[in-house]
Amino acid sequence: MELNYQNCLQLAPHALVSLAFVGSIFPYLNAHYRSLSQQTAHSLLALFYLVCPRCFLAVTVTSNFNVLHIFLQNFIAAAHIGIAYYIRATAKSEARDEQGIIFARAITAFMSIFTKLFVAWHVSEKGYKGVGISDWFVICSLLTDGVWFLTETLKFFLNRRTFKDEVDEMCKRTTLWLEGKGSFYAENSFYADAALSLLQAMLHFAFPNHILKLVIRSEFTLDSHHIMWCRLFGVMSLLSSIISLHARHFSPQAQIPYLASRLVTQMVIFGLNDDQFGYLDGDRLGGFVSWMSDVSCNGFTAVWGV
Repeated sequence: MELNYQNCLQLAPHALVSLAFVGSIFPYLNAHYRSLSQQTAHSLLALFYLVCPRCFLAVTVTSNFNVLHIFLQNFIAAAHIGIAYYIRATAKSEARDEQGIIFARAITAFMSIFTKLFVAWHVSEKGYKGVGISDWFVICSLLTDGVWFLTETLKFFLNRRTFKDEVDEMCKRTTLWLEGKGSFYAENSFYADAALSLLQAMLHFAFPNHILKLVIRSEFTLDSHHIMWCRLFGVMSLLSSIISLHARHFSPQAQIPYLASRLVTQMVIFGLNDDQFGYLDGDRLGGFVSWMSDVSCNGFTAVWGV
C-alpha cells in the first residue's frame, strides 16, 4: 500500500468527512457548531455520492466504475440528504436529540461498515469479477462509515436525559392531545412508512441479485460492487424503518422535521428512479423501487397535506 501524492488527494474527501463527524462530538465546540459539523458531514457524503461518486471512490477500487455502479451509488445520497435536512431543521431547537434517532443512525452506520468489510473479506477470499477493491478500501470505509458509527455510539451514551426532560416531553404530548391537535392518521403514516422501509431494507439487503436482475436491463453484467451498493441502499432504508417505528413518541418539534426529511428523501429516490439513462428494465418491472417510494411519498402527502 503505497502513499503518494495522488492517493493523498483522493483520500482528502474521506478525511474531510471523518473530521466533520469528529467535530460533531468535539467537547470544546458548542451545540450549534457540533450540529453544523454533523450536518456538514452528511451533506458532503450526499454531495460526493450524488455528484461525483467516481472521483470520491476512485481510491477504493483497482479499475473504473461503469455507469451502472454510479447509478446505484447515487441512491446512497438520498438518505444522507434526509439526515442533513433533519439536522438543519432541528438545529435551533432547544430540545435534546431524540434517542431513537441517534440509535437508528448508529445501527445504520454499523450495518454500512459491516457490509463493506464483509465485501472486502469476501473478495479477498473468493476473488471477484468486474471491479476489484484496492488496499485503501477498508481505510476509506473506516474513515467514513466507521467514524460515523463511532460518533453516533458516543452520542447515544452521552446524550443527557433527566427526569424533568422526560416529564416535560410527556406533558407536551398530553397537552397536544387535550387540545385536539393529535392525529391518529399521523401515527398510522409513521407505521406505514416503517413497514415500507423495512420491506425495502429486507428485499435489497437479502436478495440483491434478484432485485438487480429484476429491475436492471439484461445487457449489464453484475459484479460484487453492484451487489454491495444494492445492499447498502437496503441498509439506508433500515434507518427510516427504525425511526418511523418510534416517531409517534417524538416531540412535535422532532416529528414535523422528520416527516419533512422523509419527504425529501423519497423525492430524491423518486427522481433517481426516473430512469433517464435507461438502466431499468421497463418490460419486466421497471418502476419497482419507484413504486415503493411513490406510495410512501403519496401516503405522507395525503395525511399531512404537504
